[in-house]
Amino acid sequence: MLRRGFAHFALVAVMAAAPAQVLAETGVTETTIAIGAFGPLTGPVSLYGYPVINGAVAVFEEMNDKGGVHGRKIRMVYEDDGCDAAKARAAVKKLVFRENVFAIHGGSCSGAIAAARDVIAEAEAPYMVLTAVLDSITAPVVKNIFTTTQPASADGRTMAAFAASFTKSGPAKSGKPWPRLIAWCSIESRVISMKTEAPNGRIRSAA
Repeated sequence: MLRRGFAHFALVAVMAAAPAQVLAETGVTETTIAIGAFGPLTGPVSLYGYPVINGAVAVFEEMNDKGGVHGRKIRMVYEDDGCDAAKARAAVKKLVFRENVFAIHGGSCSGAIAAARDVIAEAEAPYMVLTAVLDSITAPVVKNIFTTTQPASADGRTMAAFAASFTKSGPAKSGKPWPRLIAWCSIESRVISMKTEAPNGRIRSAA
């Protein structure tokens, strides 16, 4: 379920923006829709880059198996930014100006995405942020940049409330496990394990 969730946001955007009759739309042909993605596929932060890319691959393959979007198959193009600002800018430029993608999603490193923000805004290709939270990525508002997460400025308050909810539920004194904390840890573990859950030749960890 979690692996599917990473790409569903981008898929909804594609379906909404790609009607049956599309004329001269960048990245859209009579048979395909090019979707770009970027993230850290090398280096230590690739631990968080692979689930995003693999999730997108899984969802787009499933959609293609069902006939695509209005008969058009999704062609996914992905680039490695190594969680580096310069590489992220280069990746976005390649996706937009060389691959001519219709839309972009992905990104796991706030600093890298923030460095590429002006390139994304100028290109006007719809971009869906999936895991980065730096406020300056989405503020001030740009018409083609969207996010699935709350900004970092709200993270502290949310985490404090989350931690406080454990003591309110009362399991600490009884010595019983904290159900919500265990559930959260289970989700995190699943995200990490998804790094190698890419069968059938899809992009995967080099390890």
